[in-house]
Amino acid sequence: MENLKKILAVLIEGGNVAEKVIKAKTISEKLACLLGLTDELFALSGVNFAQAVAEFKALDEAQKKELVDFFAAKFDIENDAVEQKIEDGVALAVAAESLIEEIIAFSKGFKK
Repeated sequence: MENLKKILAVLIEGGNVAEKVIKAKTISEKLACLLGLTDELFALSGVNFAQAVAEFKALDEAQKKELVDFFAAKFDIENDAVEQKIEDGVALAVAAESLIEEIIAFSKGFKK
């Protein structure tokens, strides 16, 4: 699951940095904010994306919850109400993905 967490960390930090870039007043402030992504982008070089896809497909419910919790712990924007809505949306998307998998498996029982 480490590949998934590395990818998720880049996406989360991208969201955190985007908010800072929008609020920055000068070009130099905006560039300084963008440089904050350097560590996360460098971490992507160690990601095995094929393995990450396999990891995602193999996640059980506890691991999905772990990823949702990881997201909530790392994602931090100034507007707490918006932050909570986004975190709720991520949790809902993960739950919906599980439900869709169950529906697909259930519907296969009706095919001849």
